Amino acid sequence: MDKAIDYNLWLRAREVLGRPHAVTLWTCPRCGQETLVWSGLAGTGAKCVNPRCGLSYRSFEELVEGHEVYLAAKREQEIKQLMSHDAYKRVHGRIRQVRHA
Repeated sequence: MDKAIDYNLWLRAREVLGRPHAVTLWTCPRCGQETLVWSGLAGTGAKCVNPRCGLSYRSFEELVEGHEVYLAAKREQEIKQLMSHDAYKRVHGRIRQVRHA
């Protein structure tokens, strides 16, 4: 087993879960505290050390992928909500306010 930090997964996790407090301490997506511990190694799990939360994953990559999908769906929902209002239109690929509501 390779003992090096999985840098690509670390970068993805930083984008999705926010800046870590240390290399292995992340913000837990469930409780919002900086208590999610990951060893930094590829193929290892993560566990929230907050006794009230107890989030545990066998694969840290699975956690990051799931959170990426959740955030993408949330952004898509926000875009749909904006586009349903007649004051916003898609102009040249971007959502623009075309008149005041």
